[in-house]
Amino acid sequence: MAAANVDLEMYILQGYTFAKLPMPLKQALGNSKREWEKAVVEYSLSHQLRWKKNIVRKILEDEKKYYNELLRYSREHLMLYPYHLADVMVLGLRTTPFAYYYSILSDMLRTDKSYDSLPNFTAADCLRLLGIGRNQYIDLMNQSRSKTGLGLFRKRVNPKQLLPTKPIGATNMEFWWQVHIGYVSEEDIKASSPDEHAFIDKLIDAGPMTCGHCDRAMIEALYVRGLVYLTVPINDEDCIVVPPLEGFVMNRVLGDSFENLLYKIFVSIDEYTTINELAGVLRIDLQLVKDAVSMYCRLGFARKKGFEAVPQGAPWHSSWRMAAASALPSGPSLLELGRAERPAALNALVTDMNTSGGTTSSRSGKRLAFLFDASLTAVLMMGNLSPSLKTHAVTMFEAGKLSDESLDSLLSELAKVDLLTEGDTQHYFDHAFTLLQTLCFLRHNPDLQCAGDNTGKGLSLDLLKCESLNSLDPATCDRVLKKNYVALVSMAPLSRTVRSVISCVPLHFGPAIPEASSVWFKLWLYQKVRAGPPSILYVAGWRVRHIPAELRPFETVMLHTWTQDPQEIATAALLPALNESLCNGPVLVQGHRYRSEVETLLLPFPLSTSVAGLSFIVEPLVPADAPAPDSAEQPDSDAAKPAERSSSLLNLPDSLLDKVKQDNARLAGWQAKCLMAEKLPVVLQLVEALALQNEFGYITLIRQCQPSAAHPAPDVLSGSANNDGWEVLDVTFGVPIFDAALNRAVCQRIRSMQLLSEKNAEAMSRNQRMLALELLDFIAQNQSLPLALDPEAAPQKQGTPYPTYNVCCVNGTIARLDPSEPFLN
Repeated sequence: MAAANVDLEMYILQGYTFAKLPMPLKQALGNSKREWEKAVVEYSLSHQLRWKKNIVRKILEDEKKYYNELLRYSREHLMLYPYHLADVMVLGLRTTPFAYYYSILSDMLRTDKSYDSLPNFTAADCLRLLGIGRNQYIDLMNQSRSKTGLGLFRKRVNPKQLLPTKPIGATNMEFWWQVHIGYVSEEDIKASSPDEHAFIDKLIDAGPMTCGHCDRAMIEALYVRGLVYLTVPINDEDCIVVPPLEGFVMNRVLGDSFENLLYKIFVSIDEYTTINELAGVLRIDLQLVKDAVSMYCRLGFARKKGFEAVPQGAPWHSSWRMAAASALPSGPSLLELGRAERPAALNALVTDMNTSGGTTSSRSGKRLAFLFDASLTAVLMMGNLSPSLKTHAVTMFEAGKLSDESLDSLLSELAKVDLLTEGDTQHYFDHAFTLLQTLCFLRHNPDLQCAGDNTGKGLSLDLLKCESLNSLDPATCDRVLKKNYVALVSMAPLSRTVRSVISCVPLHFGPAIPEASSVWFKLWLYQKVRAGPPSILYVAGWRVRHIPAELRPFETVMLHTWTQDPQEIATAALLPALNESLCNGPVLVQGHRYRSEVETLLLPFPLSTSVAGLSFIVEPLVPADAPAPDSAEQPDSDAAKPAERSSSLLNLPDSLLDKVKQDNARLAGWQAKCLMAEKLPVVLQLVEALALQNEFGYITLIRQCQPSAAHPAPDVLSGSANNDGWEVLDVTFGVPIFDAALNRAVCQRIRSMQLLSEKNAEAMSRNQRMLALELLDFIAQNQSLPLALDPEAAPQKQGTPYPTYNVCCVNGTIARLDPSEPFLN
């Protein structure tokens, strides 16, 4: 049916009549001309198509009736105002954007609809025009519910009495926009001043004018009265800059075609790609891309590159330069401050940007991309780390991208985070600190010797959201990545609900395929090394009536659902939780704790013993006895020289310095355990089997603390006898962002072993292909039926294949579980 909808859309846009439709499509419509006409009208209204240029004019012959129906449909579905039809809406139907949103909000207040029912972009436009956000709407809702009158004659307040009667002004208006004459009556002319009357006559005679050629105050006065309307012209060769989002309202996603297009462009656009090139990459009609970018600029979410300052002299009106001067910030920006006035955490960073390149030519070339998921943005938003940091988190979540040009501000906010916290909030602050380390390490770092770094000054870095990339169709995603990036580096770990990006060019340093982050990968891993905790994979809908013998010796087990993080539960309480989870999908159960505490070790790879000359010892960010940096240090001092600065690229303030010293004190014990673990037979076998010397990430090892003589280790743990009790639990690919010491260890290996170089990339690409083929073959071998995938769904939408029978893994041996229990009906 999805394919039929795509064909239907294509034939509607090409203007086919019912008689010219191919027979399969006619049959899909039930050979009914009425169904075809109904589909054409529905598509035209939902996509806000212009009447004159589309086939809908042959079905609805009354143009005004069609546009009235379009307005009704758009209001009912809370869609954005059709600014691309403003000439018809304002002049023909006398409906301005303010009147349109006024009607929507009054209907919502009258029917007691929640503010969350407004889609994101519609809510942002309402806030821009009416000044009504979430808090204001709640106040209006409370006021409208209060009743007036006495006794039986009491009634609710009319919402229209509470809403503003005119827009708050032409917010975000730029000098390069155009002003058009709206609907002007004789009464409007009588109420106008002589200057306004003359300006209206000029617009009528000369047509649309560039706003910068006119008095700004005049335009705003007429705009508030609804006598003029504004358009945002976008040309083929324009480039667009998307700064951190201000004023974005996070409500809900509507899912209409224009909103989907807005999100696609968010993750694809950059300030070096023209509108024409962007339309070619996305394979979308050029005019649709212009309409979407025009909406960005209108809402203040983007600006046209090269049009930041008002030109001097005629024909530009002086009122625009005065407005621009009054809008400038009163203080200098971060990068303009002197070294003694800047935060100490950014002194070396600014020096690095000034000396390590960052020229226009290098920044406009291909870049590195750091892939993250929504869990990272949740940490930055929910941690209350800083008010300004939330703006960047909203941009990362909604736009799905944060470009290198915006990273200066993000790094400065991360450096301000106070790490001296305790309790549950420490998790958020640790993530912020580790993210700061990671971005500073990857960005403009010549030591990485990345493929495509022709300047030798390091590559720029963009942040990309996996979910946003997966929202693009596969071909479009490939074109966007190939055009802009030389390599993709994933954060680790990615959430279970997120499908990792599949990319061969550029090479992806992370999970090779989405299945490499699934429970299938764990079972395949245990089979490869002939070790691992006892594990049972149950099919969805299975009913477990007794605890399997393999799990009975354990006090607790780990419960892995298909899309959620694992949880540790008592074995005695396993059956209720397991059967409830099996109603929703497959479940993997693993033995965890046996009459003692479980020790977990995160071992970074590649191993330090795999390459001669690489020591495991992690370079601390600062020496343990280093004094706090002097903010008044001269810029030309030795510490500020890139050739001699520490590997962190940062001089740390006192709060961060204390945090680092604490981390350095804990490094000794952890490093001793890692050095021991690198020599374990199971680890060496794992590194060889998966060719981990060409990739980076970490291995999760677990060990039962020494059991007592009265309670010896069960037979299911006998595989760990030759490995000092250690067992492999999982392997995770990418850069960890939850542990500062582990993060530094992985980053040190990336730099020392040049893992991002072209030579290593070729070897890694071969290894990833082999891993993907073996893993998919393993999944197919443990299926009693062929992999059932939706042929009409894109690869990004395909879920990890479900098991078709129960699988048991003990000491690396895979076996089919005895099907002695019936399926749940």
